[in-house]
Amino acid sequence: MSAALLLHADSLAALSRAVSTPGHALLLSGPAGIGKTIAATQLAAELLGLDVGAVASSPGFRRLAPTDRKISVDAVRSLGSFVQLKMPGGGDVARIIIIDDADAMTAEAQNALLKLLEEPPDRTVIVLTSSRPRALLRTVRSRVRELPLKLPAYEAIETYLLDRGYAQDLIEKTWRMHAGNLGHVIGTLEGSLPQTEVLDLVKQVLGGDTFIRLSLIDAQLKDKEAAREFVAVLTVVAGQSLVRSEDKLRWERVLEAAYTAQESLAKNGNQKLVLTELMLDL
Repeated sequence: MSAALLLHADSLAALSRAVSTPGHALLLSGPAGIGKTIAATQLAAELLGLDVGAVASSPGFRRLAPTDRKISVDAVRSLGSFVQLKMPGGGDVARIIIIDDADAMTAEAQNALLKLLEEPPDRTVIVLTSSRPRALLRTVRSRVRELPLKLPAYEAIETYLLDRGYAQDLIEKTWRMHAGNLGHVIGTLEGSLPQTEVLDLVKQVLGGDTFIRLSLIDAQLKDKEAAREFVAVLTVVAGQSLVRSEDKLRWERVLEAAYTAQESLAKNGNQKLVLTELMLDL
C-alpha cells in the first residue's frame, strides 16, 4: 500500500494485508475527511494492478456515491449486470466495486446489497466507505471485514504539509479551525472545494439577507447531519476567504460564528437555536 497515503502506520499495514487477502468485501471506516475514498481508490488500483489514475476508466471498476444524500435501491441493483460481465485476464481480482458513504444507502438498497454479499460474485471485491458504520444494517456489517482507518500523529501531518510549502502557523491555525478534519484542512490550504449542493447552499446563505438565511433553516437544514455538513463547509469557505479576501474583519466574524456553531452541534446543542444564532451572526 502506497506510503503516500496520509494515514497511521497501523492503517497502512491493514490496507497492505487487504491487498494480499482482500476477501469478498471490505469496509473502510473512520472520521469524515480522513481520506477513505482516496484509500479505497488506491486499494482498487493495487488489486487491479493499475496506476491509480487509470482506475476510473477501467472496465472492471464501478463506484456508487450518494445522490441527494442517499444511495437508492436502483443504484445498487444496477450492479447486478456489472458483476455478470465476463472479465479478461486470469488474476484473482478482476472487478472492484466502491460504495462511498455506504451509510447513505436506503434500507432497501442495503438489503439489495446483501444479495451480493451473501453470494459473492467471482473475482470481485466490494469496498464500502463510511464515517458512520453503525448506521449500516447489522446484517451488512456482519458480512464485510471492517478496517478502521486512523490519522497519524499531528507531527506527521504537519511535516507532510510543511514539505508542500505551507507555513507552520497557517497549518496550525487551519488544523484548529477544522477540528482535525484532514480533508477540510487540505481543501482550505489548497483553496479548492468540490462543487456540491451543500456548497451552493453556503453561497446562498452568504449572499442572502437575514430573512433568507433564517428561512433556509426549516427548508433545508432540519436534518442533523445536513446541518453539521453545512456548518463544516461554511468553515472551509470562511477560512479560504479569510486568506484571500481584503475584508479580513468580515471573514474572521463569519469563521468565528461557524466555528462556534460547529462546537455547539458537536455537543448536541439545540440545533435550531444554534443555526438561528449562526444565521443572525452572519
